[in-house]
Formats: sequence, C-alpha cells, structure tokens
Amino acid sequence: MKVECPWNLVPNNKDDTKNTKGRKYTVSVAIPGSVIEIAQSAELRTYLAGQIARAVTIFEVDEVIIYNEDPTRTMENSTSGVYEGSNKPSDPNIFLARILQYLETPSYLRKLLFPVHKDLQYTGLLNPLDAPHHMRLDETSLYREGVTIDKPVKQGAGSFVTCGLRKDVKIDKHIKPGVRVTVELDLDLINSNENIKNYKGKVVSPRQPREKHGLYWGYQIRLAKSISDVFKQSSFGSKANYDLTIGISDHGDNAYTTCAKLLSNNSDNNSDNDNDNDNDNDNNSDDETLNNIPKKFNHLLIVFGGQGGIENAVEVDENIKINRNDTRSLFDLYLNTCPYKGSRAIRLEEQILITMSTLKTLIHEKGAN
Repeated sequence: MKVECPWNLVPNNKDDTKNTKGRKYTVSVAIPGSVIEIAQSAELRTYLAGQIARAVTIFEVDEVIIYNEDPTRTMENSTSGVYEGSNKPSDPNIFLARILQYLETPSYLRKLLFPVHKDLQYTGLLNPLDAPHHMRLDETSLYREGVTIDKPVKQGAGSFVTCGLRKDVKIDKHIKPGVRVTVELDLDLINSNENIKNYKGKVVSPRQPREKHGLYWGYQIRLAKSISDVFKQSSFGSKANYDLTIGISDHGDNAYTTCAKLLSNNSDNNSDNDNDNDNDNDNNSDDETLNNIPKKFNHLLIVFGGQGGIENAVEVDENIKINRNDTRSLFDLYLNTCPYKGSRAIRLEEQILITMSTLKTLIHEKGAN
C-alpha cells in the first residue's frame, strides 16, 4: 500500500523534485555538555537531552557541537561502545551526544546501530523527533536512510541496505555491513507494483536532500574539547569555515533591535544604494559593526553558554588569550535574545527555542542559496 509522506517538501516522485528549492547554507549550534549535570536523575537528564533534540530539529539545525566547558576534565572522544556494567557516571558530553545521535536516527535503524547502553535506558520516555527522514513503513520518498547489511551479493555488484521498507534495497556500491547511508531510491520500480525481490537505489551524500530539494535531513554531532575547538573542524569539510558567528549571552546586545537593523540594512541594500553617502554620518560604532556582517552567509554558528555563560568557558580555555570581559570579540554578533525576562535564569533548552525563534527570519534572509 502506497502512502504519501505528509511533508510537503518530500519529493514523492521525480517530477516533484523540479519544483523544490535547495538550501545550500547550514546552521550549527554549539552547547556545553555540562548542562546535563543540572538534572538530578538519569530520567531527568534523558528528558533534558530529548528537549534539546526536539528544539534543534524544529528549527532545522544541521550540526550540533557539544563542547567541554571545563578543559581540565578529560573528555572521551567517541559515543561508540557497549555498556559493560560500570557504575561510574557517564561523561556529560558523551551522554548528551549519545542521546542526540540516538534520537536523530530513524527508529527502524536504532537496533542495528546502537548496542545496549545504560545512557539509553530511558529514551523510550522521550517524544519522537518526527523529522522528514523518519519515514513510516509504507511512506514513499525519493530518499531514505538505511544501514548496509550482511547479505550475499555477487562480487562487484554492490550491497544490500535495509531502509525500513518491506524489501531490502540493492545499492550501486560495495560498503561493509553496519554503515549508515543515505539512499536515493528508484521510485519507478517501487511504484510499479511488480513482483520483485528487492528495490534498487544509489548511495548519495546525506547533504543532497537539503542542497537539492531544501529538505531537512537531520543533524550531525561533533564533539569539541573546549570552546576554542568549536570554531575549528566543521562537519561540512575542511574548507567550510563559519562565516557568521553569533554568541548568546546575557551581556550581549538586544537581539530584537540588532535583527531589525540587519533586516532593514538588507532591505535598503536591495532597494536603493544611492543614499549611502548621505547616511554615513548617522551611523554609530554599533551600526558600523553591523555593516561588516556578510550580506549572505554559508555556514552559521550559534554558540550557547552553560550556567556561567560563554564567558566562563572562555576564561578557563588556555587557547583563548582574551579577558572574559572581551568575549564578544570572538563573535560577529553578541546577542541577548531574552532581554526582558521574568525569571532569574533561562535554561538552555528554553534559550535554544527563544534564540532560534528570534533569529529565524534573519537566518532565512541572510542564508546563501
């Protein structure tokens, strides 16, 4: 039975792909793993991680960077491995990364990719992300996530992938079993209703659904040993530098005023460039800073702090040679996205929702396509 996917942007056939607009720019969010330590039990830590996963998915974040707020604490560099019964508390950075990875993975692939681990014992309590790449059994889409399986195939004839469909998919490349891949399916064959053994497809980059069709395809996880490492080694390649960086802090500029100015500048630049010289004398130093912001960005990085703010992480990072009071100099924009609040402190999961809501229009207008 064929069921059309509810996502408007999911190309259900090749004709649909001609009418969808790709998204070239990326959005990255950096958060400290220490936020997990605030929660008092494993259940609450898991639920907090689930709230963060939901927030970044809702706002189509492409990369989540989890950084070690305290470089004096040794951090593991991988979320892989089987739980062997230790009662030692998990590293908060790894705990958060593992939960986020688990939730981002389509449910039909989780048992194949995640061994039993104590960090995952309460994930059944969490709300699903229900992202576009989390397909139901009978939903059809041009793309699906899958895992290569150990199924006999002629030498040089490709591999088999389980994609959460009623039949396995034969792909064009030989890949060892247990590897997650993005598959572009042969929809003509799937929709033909022919009595066939397997479906066919080809392996593509996980970025292709976004870049060709504007379809959000989940987030990648990156671990950073300190806040200085956040700015290095982007998940999008060695040449993919973050060309717009935003720090979120209580000591930042009013985000609503700043965004209004940037959007106004965008509008003025597009509609009329004749009066620039007349207005030069009216710009203050803040406006001059805003004028240096790129008209379009390719890779946006938004950095959040922990309980002590970004300033605390900067102060203890030996690779950053500035005073905590000069933290704003690390970023193109340094914003307070909740200047008027009725609570003494905004929790990180709340801060992400507030910030991404505030910046959504700016991101849409300034993202390069």
